[in-house]
Amino acid sequence: MKLTIHDACWDAQASEWSNRALAAGVRWLKVIDDPARAFGVAQAAPACQVIYRKVSPADIEQLSDLRRHPEFGDARLCAEMFVRLADVRPAGNIWVEGANEIRLNSVDDAQWYGEVEARRSVILAARGLRAIIGNFATGNPSPTLFDAFMDSYFLSGGQDTAIIGLHEYGAINLPAAQDGHNLLRHRMLRQAAVGMRWAITECGLDRVQIGGQWVGGGWRAPGSGISETTYWQYMRDYARELERDADVVCACVFSYGDTARWRDYEMNDANEFNGELIAAVVADGQQKPAVPSGADCARTDVPADWTHTVEATKGLNVRSDPVISTPSTANVVCAMVNGHKVRALKRQGDWMQIDWPVAGWSWAPNLKPRPSVPIIERQLGPAVTLPAGARFVDVSAWQDPADIDWRALKWNGCQAAMIRLAAGTLTDPEWHLYAAGAASAGMPWFGYVYFSFLVSWQSQMAALTPAINKMTKLPTIALDLEGANPTKADSDLRNYLSGLGLIGVPTALYTRQSWVAENLPQLATIMPGAPLIVANYRYPIDTAPALPPGYASAQAWQHVAGEKVITDKFYWARFRTRSGKWLDESIVMDGGLTIHAGA
Repeated sequence: MKLTIHDACWDAQASEWSNRALAAGVRWLKVIDDPARAFGVAQAAPACQVIYRKVSPADIEQLSDLRRHPEFGDARLCAEMFVRLADVRPAGNIWVEGANEIRLNSVDDAQWYGEVEARRSVILAARGLRAIIGNFATGNPSPTLFDAFMDSYFLSGGQDTAIIGLHEYGAINLPAAQDGHNLLRHRMLRQAAVGMRWAITECGLDRVQIGGQWVGGGWRAPGSGISETTYWQYMRDYARELERDADVVCACVFSYGDTARWRDYEMNDANEFNGELIAAVVADGQQKPAVPSGADCARTDVPADWTHTVEATKGLNVRSDPVISTPSTANVVCAMVNGHKVRALKRQGDWMQIDWPVAGWSWAPNLKPRPSVPIIERQLGPAVTLPAGARFVDVSAWQDPADIDWRALKWNGCQAAMIRLAAGTLTDPEWHLYAAGAASAGMPWFGYVYFSFLVSWQSQMAALTPAINKMTKLPTIALDLEGANPTKADSDLRNYLSGLGLIGVPTALYTRQSWVAENLPQLATIMPGAPLIVANYRYPIDTAPALPPGYASAQAWQHVAGEKVITDKFYWARFRTRSGKWLDESIVMDGGLTIHAGA
């Protein structure tokens, strides 16, 4: 059975029918918008191939929008953007789509997009991921334009192991076997891609063109009169046609779990249809994927940022969900032995979610926190020079350590992290988890503190001290100056800088032009030699930022504010969390930025 589910996880809410399909042993499943769900399915069901796509911002979905966008007109940059957009943790059974329903209007379009997809397939392969290329809309492209697309794809070094994606929708009054223009279009195009496979990444009923006329619509469209029984019979006939095509791997029925946006297509409550689909999967002879070997739980490559130790004499099961199933072995992924080290992300009641040695859930009372190690001595961290063009992120208590995938950030070009250690009189409680995560990915980090002019410098030094006491190597610490300074006084700031100097901490400055001009115009005389990281959110990034008075240059430019990426359309942003939240991002200016890395 090649029919499967298109699970629209817009709100990180997976369809229960996708879980049932996985339990039945479905070979392919499509997941939209939720990278954690896609990776979780890939880990829990290694015999299932997972197609993942991140929903693009509406104003860069069409090919014409992409080509005229100043950041993406170059095919290489466009490919890199789509890889960053669909950032998902690597697994050998995850396939990543790029743009959605691109329409090719000319040979030039086809050649350009062939290069984009070729470059994207190569980047994904280097990261342990596979590519679904094309992802063309129903009835597209024409054979001529598809030939040009594939020629360009191969000439540009595209991976021949990639799968070609098409959408194939039809109308209820035209059986699949008779509709080669919309359904079964892959048969019309396959001669240009001999040896490659196809995935029908969306299918079902829709408004389509037949004989030059537009007909049909979603199966639940007003006045359609289409019952679940009729719809199932139509899709079953389509599935039978697909069984004749060995080069087609799956066809994803659109759509589950997105009632508000696509109500005429919603399948979540189509119990009769879905019951038939699940029964067909089972009847096809597919077995539930085998439980992974216990060796997965016995991995010896312990990460530096492990957080807990197993304390269970008889071992500890890792389960795919935070429940004990019936029978109790049904959702067991593998078992860990007493003393095993794990990395936990969060606690939920009596369960702890872990992502190492495998992704799953463990019984929280049997996981003991990693013991803290007292720091005996502190030395200045090694000097690291970030070259011009290097990018780094800053993180703080505004984020969640479990939501940061440091390896993914590094793969996407992040070369350092600036970690908040304290804010006013408060110590950032989880800064050390960020530091451990960055270090485990081979990424140097340095610190910053939000300095307040509304409380004493002594109380702020006291807030920083617990963080300093946990370090073996002292990092550069940037002073984040952005809050109110009603009196325009600088004595507390000077005393705070002196205190840092006594500890041996090198300092940097992190601020913006308007703040300095309005609150402390003499700042250049207080911190004359400190590297400057200037915050200035505007486009394009290859022009100079607005500098504070007294400064002739900046060593780095924070050109992306995470909370403004969507509203202000900062599509050059690169870095996001696991849950898709954008991070603040800086780029190093000419001359480089030298910092001391902490540990």
